[in-house]
Amino acid sequence: MSTILADTVRKTGGTLGVDIRVKNTSVYESDGGTSVTQNIVESAIKHWTIVDQTGTTVSLGSFNQSSLTDVNTGRTDVTFTNNFSSFNKCTTISNSYALDGSWYQVGNTTNYRIVNFFGGAYTDFDHSSGKITGDLA
Repeated sequence: MSTILADTVRKTGGTLGVDIRVKNTSVYESDGGTSVTQNIVESAIKHWTIVDQTGTTVSLGSFNQSSLTDVNTGRTDVTFTNNFSSFNKCTTISNSYALDGSWYQVGNTTNYRIVNFFGGAYTDFDHSSGKITGDLA
């Protein structure tokens, strides 16, 4: 087996490595050194967000997010920059307190809602976060 060492990898005719493509059936080496064929493209995170709902709802950081909408106390709609290809996606939502919980409210290929609940009521949290995997359109 050969090893290639390089500072920059470029596709023929490409610049700065931006034209390199990884197929969804690419083989990678696992932590145990075993070659594994897995859909790397599908398993990558396609969206993440960190939201502060207190006061004016603001993003503390995000990827693939075009906007946030403060729907009501404890409820924020998140809209994607790049839509998903289907409604089937895997979502993880959490908050800074994690007592009563946060959850993802059913959305569609263009957005979803973060919902926070504490002490029997919808509550604005200063740190709610979400991430999604799945296929982009």
